Amino acid sequence: TFVEVALMMVYISPAFFSVTIPMSVLVASVAVFNRFSSDSEIYAMKASGWSFMYLMRPVILFSATACVASSFMIKRNASGS
Repeated sequence: TFVEVALMMVYISPAFFSVTIPMSVLVASVAVFNRFSSDSEIYAMKASGWSFMYLMRPVILFSATACVASSFMIKRNASGS
């Protein structure tokens, strides 16, 4: 029935998200910096005094948040809770 299929999707979603969250963060980071590079935004930011590490702060913060969320989902999925 529809309810059983919906429950199966709810139960399998933590395993699915634990794989897709890190991949989506990687793809988003690459896409953003590719767009910055193609529009010469990176050169403009560096010319205005922004360092590479200053540009990487949001990426690192978002990646760390995604890592914690992903590891929480993996741990929760492994424990069977």
